[in-house]
Amino acid sequence: MPTGSPGRKSPSGYFPCTGHGFPAAGDTFCSYFLACIAKGLKIPEVLRISAQIGVLAVSKKGAPDSIPTWEQVQEFAAARG
Repeated sequence: MPTGSPGRKSPSGYFPCTGHGFPAAGDTFCSYFLACIAKGLKIPEVLRISAQIGVLAVSKKGAPDSIPTWEQVQEFAAARG
């Protein structure tokens, strides 16, 4: 199945997911990666959070609406450890 196909199963590095579209996944990952670095987090934590962000981004349709808030990220992380 080509990248970006609705319902495509894709591993996000650490967290497998079923995605609805992938246009914002990379931008979202990079944005949160840099935000976590700016917050002073350690690289393993930065990578874990950024991977979770990618999962959240592909779980919604449409690029602008798919970028999660920091609060959504914290809820997602708390539910998955």
